[in-house]
Amino acid sequence: MLRAPKMPAPVLLAPWVTLLVRLGTANQEYVQRVAGAVLTGMRGTGAALRVPPMAPKRIGPSIAKGARPTVPALTRVVEDATAEREQAKREQAVATAEQARARATAERANAEKAASEQAAKAGAAVAREKVERDKVERERAEAANKAERAEADLARAEGEKAVSEQAEKARDAAARETVERDRGERERAEAANKAERAEAELARAEAEQAAREQAEKVRTAAAREKADQAHADAEQAKVEQAKRDRAAKAKATRERTKAERAAAAEREAAERIEAEQARYARNAKRREARRERTSARERYDGMRKPDLATELSRRGLPKTGNVPDLVDRLAADDLARS
Repeated sequence: MLRAPKMPAPVLLAPWVTLLVRLGTANQEYVQRVAGAVLTGMRGTGAALRVPPMAPKRIGPSIAKGARPTVPALTRVVEDATAEREQAKREQAVATAEQARARATAERANAEKAASEQAAKAGAAVAREKVERDKVERERAEAANKAERAEADLARAEGEKAVSEQAEKARDAAARETVERDRGERERAEAANKAERAEAELARAEAEQAAREQAEKVRTAAAREKADQAHADAEQAKVEQAKRDRAAKAKATRERTKAERAAAAEREAAERIEAEQARYARNAKRREARRERTSARERYDGMRKPDLATELSRRGLPKTGNVPDLVDRLAADDLARS
């Protein structure tokens, strides 16, 4: 039991009023009981001050269990309650600050999200602009490449056409030169064949003429001999005596005639042999000259007309004519020098 001391009301009331003020309206029934006990003590009734069972736990375990509270205990209860209220305020302030920070964080996140979205939109716009610009540049580059390729194709086609025309001209010139050279060689071959055939015909004609002349001479000699023999036989038949007288003379005459005929035949044979030898020598000389001309011409086979003209100019010879003429001129000069 807690009895209030008998003291003047102002002195006794101060701490209880402070307690009531600090406790506030947390527990109206408890406050009323405390206020009644204070007032009873102030009247000197000595009523006991009991803490009701529903007293809040924050006023202390000794008071909550029904112990008799003293002023220090109540003071500690008030201080504990004040500390709890300050702690609750601090916790509330911390919670408020946390909420403010959370709101600020949310707002910052929202701002960052909005900025990110704006940046994403700007980046997308920049990317689209870059894609469009790259597309335009690619199209422009492709157009430039197509134009360059077209120009290169045109230049290559023109170059190939010019090269083809030049090659065609060169082939035509080579073909013409080959045709001229072949024609010259054919003409030379035909001339050589004609010369050889003419020489062969001449040789055959000469041989036949010589044979005919020799046969005619032989027939003439035989006929003359037969005539002489017949005349001699007639003379012998007519004049046996004269024959015997002239036998020696006739014999001498026959022998002389035979000797003369033999000498004439020998001279004719010698002349014929000499003529044959001369003819063979001429033929051999002509064949040798022809071989020399052919050999001299072979040195210049395959040379072109400018090269032949240069060689003729170096030797001081005329440069006019076609390739066979130039070759013949050089071959003749080589034969003359040799």
